[in-house]
Amino acid sequence: MSLNLGPSRQPLRPHRTHYYLGLDLGQRRDHSALVVLESKLELTGEFDHAHFIHLTETRLRVHHAERFPLGFKYISLISILRDLFDRLPPSEKVLLIDAAGPGAPLTELIVRSDLDAEFIPVTITPGSDAHGRNISRRALLSNLRILLEAGFLHLSPKHTDLLTELRTVQIDGHQSQHDDLVMALALAAWPARTLPDSESTGGKRNISRSIRNSPRGYP
Repeated sequence: MSLNLGPSRQPLRPHRTHYYLGLDLGQRRDHSALVVLESKLELTGEFDHAHFIHLTETRLRVHHAERFPLGFKYISLISILRDLFDRLPPSEKVLLIDAAGPGAPLTELIVRSDLDAEFIPVTITPGSDAHGRNISRRALLSNLRILLEAGFLHLSPKHTDLLTELRTVQIDGHQSQHDDLVMALALAAWPARTLPDSESTGGKRNISRSIRNSPRGYP
């Protein structure tokens, strides 16, 4: 599923807000993390005089970002997701998690729980490609970098842990710091990708320059 994030010659319609959730599951030494992206159709401030209409574009904002303590029980995540969905305004909600490894039993629990959201289990794979629901870490992070550099994705300075991770994360995963929140954000951002296939980057390249170059959302 793709969203057209560029300017659109459509009138601004009510109730065009969607929420995309990414859940990164930690193991013994890693934290689990949850990020909620708000996707909203907004006026650009420009007017198309030829068609006599205000231009709109879809903008993404981090609505919620949370890192859970080490050893946090997966079963507890169901209650957290249910409470979160109850608090979000009525709208389309899409939840992505990595269904491989520890995600397999949680995937079954989510299906049985009948949560108020479209559920998309994916598998994070090695390499650099994305095929259906098999998505490489590199593709996820490259897509995230594209959204950041294009200025479509807005992060508030209050999300300090997420901003810190973004400054240190490496495409190949060879960093000493946590990347749980970044991976949760990358999962949430995947349905909002602007290109069918994200561009690939060298394995040692990090995405910290996206923070410096992004037109908005950073200190």
